[in-house]
Formats: sequence, structure tokens, C-alpha cells
Amino acid sequence: SPAAINISSKSGAINLGTDDLGVYALSTINTESSRVVIKNLYKSNAEISTTKGSVKVDFASNNEAKNLKVTTNSGSIELNNVYGNINAKTSASAKIKASFAKIYELSEFNTDGGEVELILPAPTNEPTRKYNLALTNKTNKLNINIGSYSLNAFDQEKDDGGLYNYSKTFPEGETTTNTIRVNTNTGKINIHEN
Repeated sequence: SPAAINISSKSGAINLGTDDLGVYALSTINTESSRVVIKNLYKSNAEISTTKGSVKVDFASNNEAKNLKVTTNSGSIELNNVYGNINAKTSASAKIKASFAKIYELSEFNTDGGEVELILPAPTNEPTRKYNLALTNKTNKLNINIGSYSLNAFDQEKDDGGLYNYSKTFPEGETTTNTIRVNTNTGKINIHEN
């Protein structure tokens, strides 16, 4: 098996993979202000952290789940063709955008004031297309459009901690342990089908 890729950098671009050449053994990337771009991520149990840099990861189209944790302070996060356990977090008002190929176990997205946009596959009774959606938000900024289901505001009261909490399983009537969790303070939550 290939050696694990570990990168530490203060600044400058970090580019891994191409349309034809995949990344198979990503482990860690730690940077202060680098822009991180990874194309064709095949196999991963990795962690990427940056203070001011942005992160863009395009997952390869194979049937193996990839696990990825991405943490930024003020940099945006963009994840494409997601299939795996994802933990994405921004501390400030940076945007998180994730487009899913399949749903797998747990994906969690946390931001303070940034928007979270999720593009999900149309829900069906196929195991990788069923999911529980769990949302927490302080300011009731919301837009969900999945199939014929639409929601533009939480319809319940805030909890004792001052948060709106929402959960729903897609498709309705199905059961699954796959969960997509989004937590924001003042950031907007935007979820729609691809």
C-alpha cells in the first residue's frame, strides 16, 4: 500500500491529484493560509486543517467510502461527489458547500455565521439514498427543497438554549442510521437535490 501523505505548510497552494491521477493515501494537511485543492480522492481517512485558507476536495467516483475531517477558521470548504463520513467545520462566516454522490453513516457540518449548502441525491429506499436530516439554527434562516418537500422556516419554537431544532427522515416512512447533521448559529441552511 502507498505511504501516507502528510503535508504541513504556512502558505502557498497545495494541489494534489488530477483528472487522470488519483490520491490514494491522504492522511493530514495542516496549513495557515494555503488554498488546498484535491482532485480524485480515492481512499481517505484524513484530516485537513487551515486557519485562513480555503479547501476544495473532489472525491473519486468509486464505491469505497472516504472519511474526511476539514476544519477552517475563515476559509471556505467545498466538497464534491461525497461518499463517506464527513466532518466539516468553519469558525467564522465562511461557506460550506457539499454535493453528495451517496449518503454513508454520518456527515456533520458546523459553522458560526457561514451558509451551509448541501446538494443531495434524490431520496429512495436504496440504502445509500436514505438519510435522517438533523438541523440546528439560531436565526431561522432555512431553505429545504427535496422532491415535493419544501420548508423555508422552522415551524416550532426555539428550545431552552435559543435554538431551532429540526429532524426528518427521507424518504418519509423509511428508517436508516445514515445521518446528515447541520449546526449553524446565524448562517443560512440551504438543502436541495442534485
